[in-house]
Amino acid sequence: MAINLNLSKEVKERLSERLEGCVSDTSGLVKYMCKESEAHTLLTKAAKSFASQDGALSSTHDHLKRIEAGLHEMNFQMNTANRSVEKILPTVQRLENLQTL
Repeated sequence: MAINLNLSKEVKERLSERLEGCVSDTSGLVKYMCKESEAHTLLTKAAKSFASQDGALSSTHDHLKRIEAGLHEMNFQMNTANRSVEKILPTVQRLENLQTL
């Protein structure tokens, strides 16, 4: 049993050493990939592009508000014109009737 305990300790020590080596190698690989990749540059460009759209979105929002106000005004004018036409139609019909007499 003493041999099994010593082997177990040895195996654990070797595994621990190998695990440390793997973690260290992985860390080095990740650092290299981050350093050599353009991910950071691309993310920076994307963030700047996204931030630059704020002004355009704000401007578009303002334009949409103006268009909406214009539509409301045009609707009001159209309703006023329709009421005027409704008032004029009977008069026009009477005039046409008088002309036919």
